[in-house]
Amino acid sequence: MIHPSTRFICVCITAALCAASAHSAAQVFLRNYSIPVEVNGQELTNPWAGGLNSCQFSEMDFNDDGKQDLFVFDRVGNRISTFINESAAAGVISYRYTREYQSVWPAELRNWVFLRDFNCDGKQDIVSNNQSGIRIWFNTSDGGNLSFTPANGGALIQAYYDIGSNPFDGPIYAISVDLPSFVDYDNDGDIDIFSFTETSVGMYFFKSMQVENGNCTELDFICANRCYGKFNESPESFTLFTGDEFQCDFNVNDPRGAESGSRLHTGGTILQLDLDQNGILDLVLGDVTEPNLAALELEEDVDGLDSTVFSTLDFPASYGGSDPVNINLFPGAFYLDVDHDGLKDLIIGPNSGIQAADRRSVWRYRNTGLNDLPVFEFEQDDFLQEDMIDLGIGATPTVADVNADGLPDLVVANRESFQEGAGFTSRLHYFRNTGTPDEPAFELVDANWLNIPALELKSIHPAFGDIDGDGDADLMIGDLNGFIHLFQNGAGPGAPMDFSAAPSAIQDDTGLPVDVGQSATPQLIDYDDDGLPDLMTGERNGNVNFYKNTGTQEAYAFTLVEDTIGDIVATNLLGIFGFSVPHFFRNDQGEWELLLGTETGQINHFTDVVENTSGTATLVTSDFLGVNEGQRCAVFLADLNNDEYADMLIGQVGGGLGIYISQGDGVEDIAAGNREWNLYPNPADALLTLTCDRFPDAGSRVLVFDGTGRIIAERSATSSHIEMDCSGWAAGVYLVRIGNWHGRVAVR
Repeated sequence: MIHPSTRFICVCITAALCAASAHSAAQVFLRNYSIPVEVNGQELTNPWAGGLNSCQFSEMDFNDDGKQDLFVFDRVGNRISTFINESAAAGVISYRYTREYQSVWPAELRNWVFLRDFNCDGKQDIVSNNQSGIRIWFNTSDGGNLSFTPANGGALIQAYYDIGSNPFDGPIYAISVDLPSFVDYDNDGDIDIFSFTETSVGMYFFKSMQVENGNCTELDFICANRCYGKFNESPESFTLFTGDEFQCDFNVNDPRGAESGSRLHTGGTILQLDLDQNGILDLVLGDVTEPNLAALELEEDVDGLDSTVFSTLDFPASYGGSDPVNINLFPGAFYLDVDHDGLKDLIIGPNSGIQAADRRSVWRYRNTGLNDLPVFEFEQDDFLQEDMIDLGIGATPTVADVNADGLPDLVVANRESFQEGAGFTSRLHYFRNTGTPDEPAFELVDANWLNIPALELKSIHPAFGDIDGDGDADLMIGDLNGFIHLFQNGAGPGAPMDFSAAPSAIQDDTGLPVDVGQSATPQLIDYDDDGLPDLMTGERNGNVNFYKNTGTQEAYAFTLVEDTIGDIVATNLLGIFGFSVPHFFRNDQGEWELLLGTETGQINHFTDVVENTSGTATLVTSDFLGVNEGQRCAVFLADLNNDEYADMLIGQVGGGLGIYISQGDGVEDIAAGNREWNLYPNPADALLTLTCDRFPDAGSRVLVFDGTGRIIAERSATSSHIEMDCSGWAAGVYLVRIGNWHGRVAVR
């Protein structure tokens, strides 16, 4: 049983979590990456990576092994995913998903994020949108420990503007909808910036003057051109106007090295690369209303400025003959070497936060030419996604024995997913457990279980429970409109589930539909211990509704007792909604507690939820275990490996799942072979002592890992009696490792 009454942070080499029991022993959870999942006959290599939607891609060596790893920022939910490059040879794509670095990224990253070296120290810094400008964080990592510090005191990055009178310093303009470009345009060693103007009638070129100033550590930008590229775009379509048709109403004084261009729409993406080996970076542009990309080849004009001389709307068909990009909606392009052959490949993803492709939404074109004369061959439309559970946008997991074989199966709903010809639909996905009681493994056997699209239900959420007293589990499904639908199981006890859907939403005891407004997220539990399943349901507004079952075992009757039980409201982004997803569970004293999925991605933890039905429940923490897998999260506890401890599944906006396996109770020492290290006191306050019955091996080291899996303390193990100062460590549970031995220590 799990009783998370006290928050600890617990660690292993991989990210790990723990919650204290009533006896102050720790139930430890480890983020699992390896429980097998099979889809379409193929075992996924990163099944629990969480899904991808509208993503941006950058490269960085996270672990100092000399290989470029992959940083992925998802505009949908502002999610960060990191993938370690484990390629063993050129031309081989092999990435391993990890959450080891989640805690190092600034919490303020929003809308778009790129990794670039802005201060010429050879380390990738962070640049991200803020308001209608940009912020930069310098990479201050040392010794393999990643860290970042805000540049410019955390304020927006400025540029010098001279547009004819009254020159001024002002923020670099880069609106949240667009994707700007950060590139060393003039090959002088510092990063320049390109973005669209305020009214989208021109393209800014912000030149970095750091190298010219002789000090690359100090950011210094000037607005060098306000009409870059000498092109215009029609406000109604993707039609491009160049040459004599081009117009630029006004520009900066003495535009430096870049040309005019005006766009009369709102929303664009920019990629710059040399398509024709002339030494000038060409433009690949996406438009907010279009599914395709335009390529603009630039040459130096007679006035010394870059000018568009050729354009095409079917990129990259003219550069290798592959199919042009055709992705729903608003594509953005990225140029990086993902197959590690020394040639940069083309990665495409939607840049829209809504109504865009969300499953097969990462296209990859392999470069078979040169980096400055590329030839692109289409390879796939599900780069990285092919290796993970990705159900579109949103995932809400439940556990039930669907086929009555005694093993817990997964039933996962998605909020929506886009499919050509079918638009956006919600579905149930049935993952059958093909493992053993002790070692689960899952196979997707039905990606449209119960054919929910035929019922036209949106943003669904499933809940199992015996509602008619016949000994089998029935199914209730909440929908976008706030209604709840009953699917009765006619199989009988011990038989595979066999459902029939009711023709309309369930009603309360007054004969009116149970209606919680929007986004109903039901759970069936016997809340008041009267032998009847009651209905608890979250909703868009973030509260939890309690409908008491006042009927009989054979015939339910739901009576609304409280629409905001315990004054519980989910944490939210703007103080408006919350999108609560309740999961009630019993602790090891048999008392009800609540884990609440929220709009922010935090898991809220409440106790005293029965005693305070119409009062105020106790908020233990708004950030249970420090776990945040992504916005619009849903949590579900179930024993997946038959060890009598609850494991934890988390779904979120990315359309995938995270899984945390319980390691049992106790802060304990673990023996290795005939040697046993002991650590005391445990819990510790200031000084931690480690002793061993033998002298440690030569070269042995003591490593202490924090809640992100990072090393927070390290020293040589030169004695069988070692003391470590832990007074500066945050309260939590830490993993201490010496060679093959490991143990956990709580710090108060």
